[in-house]
Amino acid sequence: MIIFTSDHGTNFTDNPEGIIGKPHYSLFPGVMRIPLMVRRPDGVDAGNRYGNLVYNVDMTATMYKHAGLSDINIDGRSLCDIICGKCEQREYLTCRYGDTVWYRDSEYWIIIDVNGKPRSAFYLPTDPDCQENIINDAGDVVKKAWEMILKDAGGELPVYNMKEMTDAIGRRK
Repeated sequence: MIIFTSDHGTNFTDNPEGIIGKPHYSLFPGVMRIPLMVRRPDGVDAGNRYGNLVYNVDMTATMYKHAGLSDINIDGRSLCDIICGKCEQREYLTCRYGDTVWYRDSEYWIIIDVNGKPRSAFYLPTDPDCQENIINDAGDVVKKAWEMILKDAGGELPVYNMKEMTDAIGRRK
């Protein structure tokens, strides 16, 4: 099996804010969409393209399953199972980078800060490259996105920076 992918990408001003690079608040397609190609030894589905929502950890699950190690407990789902319909398709994805969180489903791309303040929203069926920020008209969708982000985080977002960690420890005493 051959799997080709990359680390995250980078922005090249191809976003509505004209951002170059990958600052924490810029979870636009340039950073979040990464290439993924899989070639199975049997050639099944060769040349096909899929629009499934997947995480990088799904590659590990795919390799483990292909190697016959399906009894190992890992977070990912085998891409073969996803493509063949042997497991549920994901309805959405979430991610955190620094003090920014991201949500994506088949229709919306949402960027929110870790305190729940909406930053950007894009309607993918008419804006697949995320150029027109509709944050002022996306209240219900942003609310749903925030709920799913918190659900995936186990109820609250973990604290990552040292000042926040020190403050949190101080509050517990």
